Amino acid sequence: MKKVAATLLALWAVCAMGQTTVNGKIDRVTIFPKGALVEKSVTVHLQKGENKFVITGNAVWIDGGTLQFSSSPKWFISSSNMKQCNLPANVAMGRLLPSAAYTQYQALENKIGELNLKITNNEDMISYLTQQHAALYDLKAVRNTVSYDTVERIKMQFDFQCKEAKNINAALAKARKENEDYRYQLQATQEGIDKIVSQYTGGRTFYPNQQEIEVSIWSKENVNSAQIKYSYHVSNSASNYFYDVQLDEVAHRAVFCLKSNVAQNTGEHWRDCEIVFATSEAGYAGYDRALPTYYLDFVNITYPTPTNARAKLANTYAAVASRKEVAEEEVFGITNEITMADVAMPAAAQNLTLSRDFVLNTRQTIASGNAAQMMMLLSDTTDATFARYATPKNEEKVHYTAMLPNWEDLGLLDVGCNVYLNDKYVSQSVIRTAGMGDTLRFAVGEDPNVKVSRRVTRTRPDRNGLFSKEVEEVVTVNLTIKNTKSEAIDISMKDQIPVSKNVEIRVINVQTDGGALDENTGIIRWNLKLEPREERKVTFSYTVKYPKDKTVIVN
Repeated sequence: MKKVAATLLALWAVCAMGQTTVNGKIDRVTIFPKGALVEKSVTVHLQKGENKFVITGNAVWIDGGTLQFSSSPKWFISSSNMKQCNLPANVAMGRLLPSAAYTQYQALENKIGELNLKITNNEDMISYLTQQHAALYDLKAVRNTVSYDTVERIKMQFDFQCKEAKNINAALAKARKENEDYRYQLQATQEGIDKIVSQYTGGRTFYPNQQEIEVSIWSKENVNSAQIKYSYHVSNSASNYFYDVQLDEVAHRAVFCLKSNVAQNTGEHWRDCEIVFATSEAGYAGYDRALPTYYLDFVNITYPTPTNARAKLANTYAAVASRKEVAEEEVFGITNEITMADVAMPAAAQNLTLSRDFVLNTRQTIASGNAAQMMMLLSDTTDATFARYATPKNEEKVHYTAMLPNWEDLGLLDVGCNVYLNDKYVSQSVIRTAGMGDTLRFAVGEDPNVKVSRRVTRTRPDRNGLFSKEVEEVVTVNLTIKNTKSEAIDISMKDQIPVSKNVEIRVINVQTDGGALDENTGIIRWNLKLEPREERKVTFSYTVKYPKDKTVIVN
């Protein structure tokens, strides 16, 4: 017994000096907007002194220099090295699957080999029998009966051919039926393999190319189960954040469901691990930025002409959104003249200025190389009010705008969103928190249940005679708005009269039909309440007077 024990001890010492292969297990993945931090662990037995291991099953694309190991008072990492290896498919799969599953996988692979061999042999037999069948019809009894001297010989030849043809046809039918059965078994066997691979690797795709990590661990004593933790950063992954915003006009609330479309092509499956979504990027460092003095002052806005109103308004919004020191009134102030309904904000890239981490409640599997996978991160509810705006001169549509007085409690990200109003999808919008005040406004979309139209007529009075030095042109605008909904609505509608910049051009006899006129801008606004199914007509008019020898285009 002493000799056996001594022999086993010697073998253990030799193995300890060699390299032991272990497979890393993913514990946690932190997914950044670009890239991810993969945290893994292996459990090994350490002998006092130097221990060498090869850790397999790592991502193909590991960012250089980001490999990091944990340490312990009992042991430390003396050296580590990464190398890429190209493994045979069965070896790579053996490292991915548990031993019992790999045994089953190998049995199915062997069965596939046997079935393929049987199919190949049957196809050879079918080819041979087909040739034999064709040769029967080349016999003289069929092709040249006059070559036989008696009818008896012709009959004997025909009997032989019929018997042989019957045997060949039976053999062909059997071989073809067997091939059909083999192919059915082959398909079922392949589906069994796919099920095993999908269960343990997250998908049918796997990479025979892997990064192996050679690591040397110096241990101060024998440790039976030492947990070695290590991590690395990979860049071949991305997370795209967006909101599903559920708006309820009756309950006056908004539900923000933050989701992420995540995809990765790192060469390893993130299988059954903790997933954390981080909105801040990793790998970027900087100094504390200077904070400029925050000045407040009155703001002067030059109101644009109708032809370039949208472009200038969008530029105004962009300028305000990028400058914290400008007061909220520059965007939404000046007697509420500029609203989000006036600006069609484009879908933009993520602007993740808020640093937050979202830990999923359940362990997840994200396969490498698969299509993007959508995951829900959280859901928040807040109070909401709604406003309708219409500017028929720009477009004959009625727009919704949602207003959130408690938006700062949500910790919103500046990302795109899908907007649902009363359980119905209505539009795509963008959440912009920069420069917002107490109330966050964002465009919801068109309200198809409220119709608006605009018709313009131009007339010249009879007094514009031949000897008159001036021309008078009367412009009448008819606005029609109809509420097809079953409940009453409030709507703010605006239009405009021209503002003269020349003393020879005068705008007179303005009739606003109850609308509030801003004489400096020419903007007329009506705040209307329409009952269910009500149709309202609003008519305003003005007269433009200018020298007869001049030309003025009145829109």
